[in-house]
Amino acid sequence: GTGYFGCRDPKGGFDPNLFQKKVQAFPQIKAIEIKLSQGAKAGLGGVVLARKVTPEIAAIRGIEPWKSCLSPPRHAAFHDVDSLLDFVESLAELSGLPIGNQVCRRADGLLGGPGKRNVQRKAWGRFCDH
Repeated sequence: GTGYFGCRDPKGGFDPNLFQKKVQAFPQIKAIEIKLSQGAKAGLGGVVLARKVTPEIAAIRGIEPWKSCLSPPRHAAFHDVDSLLDFVESLAELSGLPIGNQVCRRADGLLGGPGKRNVQRKAWGRFCDH
């Protein structure tokens, strides 16, 4: 999701080195999924309230305990279809795993669907419908 939890830098951005280390540390990971839509959060909207950020949750997410955590409304690692596909290709290269996506109905127009655009990009074949 947009918070890059588990593989984020101190400012909340995506950290490719930490991502790669996590994938290598957990061989049971068989695929990576990029979430392109906001879902329900444990707090209110895109916020996990401070009282819910226990030390265990904080350690898993890579955030400070007992501080509210915001999930941005959009991804910072990409901003359009081409940069999304660049991001997917980098995840595939860093991890060696298949990369899937979770897209809300309204985002379908962004991607255009297989065969409509960017089919020549090798990352496209790594996407799966969810």
